[in-house]
Amino acid sequence: MNNQKINIIEVPISELRMAEYNPRKHSKEQADQLKKSIKKFGVVDPIICNSAPERKNVIIGGHFRAEVVPPVGYLNERHMDRKCQAIIDPERAPFIKKIFEKVAYEKWSGRKIYNWLKFDINFRSATGKKGITLGNIYLILQNTFYYGVFEYPLKSGNFYTGKHEPIITKELFDMVQQQVKSQVIKSEGKEFAFTRLMTCGLCGSGISADEKFKKLKSEEVNRHVYYFCNKSKDRNCKCGYINEDDLLKQFEQLIDNINLD
Repeated sequence: MNNQKINIIEVPISELRMAEYNPRKHSKEQADQLKKSIKKFGVVDPIICNSAPERKNVIIGGHFRAEVVPPVGYLNERHMDRKCQAIIDPERAPFIKKIFEKVAYEKWSGRKIYNWLKFDINFRSATGKKGITLGNIYLILQNTFYYGVFEYPLKSGNFYTGKHEPIITKELFDMVQQQVKSQVIKSEGKEFAFTRLMTCGLCGSGISADEKFKKLKSEEVNRHVYYFCNKSKDRNCKCGYINEDDLLKQFEQLIDNINLD
């Protein structure tokens, strides 16, 4: 008999990933019944997730429970006369709305939103233990629940108008989708050789890159690529920029020092 202990970890519900192979389907009535049960007894059995890096947070058991829990910015209604409804989280909902507004009106990227939440306002989930990951930010921006509509079951194409109060308007949601789409197109148009191969030597953050163009007197244009710390782990990191040509020289020196014997 294996007596290995179960490791229970708290993560924001929106960071969980539904398994694409889950065959089970449930009706809206069954969802309402499960919501009532969770309100009365809580989540008795934990949701089981994969911990492998390539499948991290993909649900193995508990898809139905994960589907009926409201997203960040909402809380479960506990009053018996308003069963199965999600209510506005007065502490977090205003920041969720600001996330949409900053992307739509100020053209903020997901990374800038992430830094703002983490370093400027120290945003935390309802349990107070977790912040919001970059991937979770994009899930929030794509969630129709925030303007009052939800899909059930997920990826079914069946949408319903909820009884909950929307945090944003449909117009704001649509503006965000266009902005995010344009950001993805821009980022996919640029590919840099070494961004995925390195991390910052000072703080361990990822590496980003950008290109600059300089017009010469001969009318030719020189392209320069610069790599820099994206400061995801330390916003005050002092790591500077490095030109791709200088970076290549460092790689050549490293390769020369490798002894394969």
